[in-house]
Amino acid sequence: PPLARFVIFVDEAWERQRGFRLYEMDAPPPVTGFGQVANVREWCSAQELAPPGGFQVGHQRFLPVKPGVFSPLFLPDRCCMSVNVMRGAQVLPPTNAVARFVKIDNEQLMVSRAYTRLHT
Repeated sequence: PPLARFVIFVDEAWERQRGFRLYEMDAPPPVTGFGQVANVREWCSAQELAPPGGFQVGHQRFLPVKPGVFSPLFLPDRCCMSVNVMRGAQVLPPTNAVARFVKIDNEQLMVSRAYTRLHT
């Protein structure tokens, strides 16, 4: 099932590239909206999990920047949007280590909605 403790953060400076940052919150997103400090950990696109030729648009896989480490961060209301993610695992050759990742459900739709919200 999707997990509801993830948010994307967008910024006007990244809009031309449709850039965003993905954060996991240590508690469910506030019902009253963002605009407050939350304990989060950042997840980054994991190129080591990409197929040959790279990820297709909207199909990135993310790994935590610092597994298990949550830090306080102010999440501005208009810049943040809750997203659902799905968890997965992938075996990494040659060590056969297992990487546990997340993917954003409807990634590009959610990025579009976040930028629309940023401008309203």
